[in-house]
Amino acid sequence: MTKTITFLLLPVFLYSLISCKEVNKTQENTNKIQEKNNLVKTKDPYLKAIEKLNEDFFRNYSKMETLILSKLEKEGSEYFIKNNCYDILGKFESTLEVYCQICEKLNIDNTGGLLTSYLHLNDIENVKKQYDLMQNDQNAFIYKEFHKYKDSGKVLESKYISIKYDKRVEEFANAVFTHVNDIEGFITQEWRGLLPPKIRVILLYSDGPGPYNINLNETYLPVKSRSINSSLEVAGNIVHETFHLVNTNLLEQKCKFETGMEINSFKFLDEGYAQLIESKFMNKFNENKRGVDEYSKKIVLANSFDFKELKTKWSDIFSSPDVYIYNLAYSFAYFLEEKYGEDKYKALFLPTTNTSEDSWLEYVENYFGSSIDDLMVEWKQKLKQ
Repeated sequence: MTKTITFLLLPVFLYSLISCKEVNKTQENTNKIQEKNNLVKTKDPYLKAIEKLNEDFFRNYSKMETLILSKLEKEGSEYFIKNNCYDILGKFESTLEVYCQICEKLNIDNTGGLLTSYLHLNDIENVKKQYDLMQNDQNAFIYKEFHKYKDSGKVLESKYISIKYDKRVEEFANAVFTHVNDIEGFITQEWRGLLPPKIRVILLYSDGPGPYNINLNETYLPVKSRSINSSLEVAGNIVHETFHLVNTNLLEQKCKFETGMEINSFKFLDEGYAQLIESKFMNKFNENKRGVDEYSKKIVLANSFDFKELKTKWSDIFSSPDVYIYNLAYSFAYFLEEKYGEDKYKALFLPTTNTSEDSWLEYVENYFGSSIDDLMVEWKQKLKQ
């Protein structure tokens, strides 16, 4: 019984992590569209060079940083403000402080993005200031413990993984880092050549939800009450988030359409696969399949939930006490991989050429040659067997 309860509570933690992440992601998409529009209109050779490099951001990360630092040194922050391209300064540790200064000057972003940037800089006074400014925001509760962060002054760092942590969770941080070779071996096998230059993590001395800073590829994981024995689960969370990084970056490169929390069918498939890949890393593939399929079968037999809402109302039913939608997405992911094979299913999220479709749903249904509705009917029938 204990095992089942723990398993079913997992989606609540993931919801907290991803839903907060998507608040910032939506703003990021808006800024990105505006930034692209500005770059397209410009004849400035510097901005054109950045635009070109930005087409493959992860691969060109170091080149972009060098070019941006050079421009910042020559022309100062006003150049980035004037050309409305200062968001890119929030993507590099070397320019993060300037990014924060610009946001303060322009009086923007009290939705958590600036707060987490300050946290990365260990500027706790400004973390508290940002939290106080966002009290009318519905997501303010997510950040209520952030100003209590006490940086250890240490960074656990490998080729891809960088972990900062509150000094009160040092033992747990070290336990997580014992899995770093396994994490890196797994992610390089899965996504070699597609990985971000750094996958950043901050371990918090709290028990609340943890948001995500898309600019820095940084996840905030609350681990105050976690036992040392659960360090592998946190390592699995890092793999989970790495999938989102790779998937989002590739879709932005290869697709016309935007993706995010507002595209319910995207989150339904995206979150299901992220959990599936996490289960493979943790060697719990079969165990977790039994659990989520059993849960999903009960929902099907009870006929208490319209499964179409998974692709049309995903964001609306996150906090529903009646259904754990992550379990359903997880089960559907297992179904798709079994039906189409591991390689074909994986390639859905990793397009290697430009797609022609105008929407995520059109892309998926063309890829599988079947509608999502029909696939869900087949999945439900399979669960009943």
